[in-house]
Amino acid sequence: VDEMPTPGHVDQIGLRHQAFEETTIEDVLGLGSQRQEESKTILWNGPMGVFEMKKFEAGTKAIAEAVVRATDKGAFSLIGGGDSAAAVAQFGFSEKVSYVSTGGGALLEYFEGKVLPGVKALE
Repeated sequence: VDEMPTPGHVDQIGLRHQAFEETTIEDVLGLGSQRQEESKTILWNGPMGVFEMKKFEAGTKAIAEAVVRATDKGAFSLIGGGDSAAAVAQFGFSEKVSYVSTGGGALLEYFEGKVLPGVKALE
């Protein structure tokens, strides 16, 4: 962060890159995908960068690939939010995760225990 030019913005997660097309989960997290791949439940809400642009998709794609690998090993993977849903669709992973929801903020509020207006109206 201290090395960012001012003004500046971050277009992708990662320890030392912003516009590299070849990125692995190890590059992104700096610790490897083992934690993610050993998880039993994964909730992913929000992409890891400007995945719509080819030069910034690598971080989001690396996370998506690790989620798919974890799902293959038996994890339940829930992708929440329209941008996250669009990202997994762009990479061809929609059918390789457990569930995709376009409700991002509402999904998080539901998990927080908040009453959702649409659900309350149905009661």
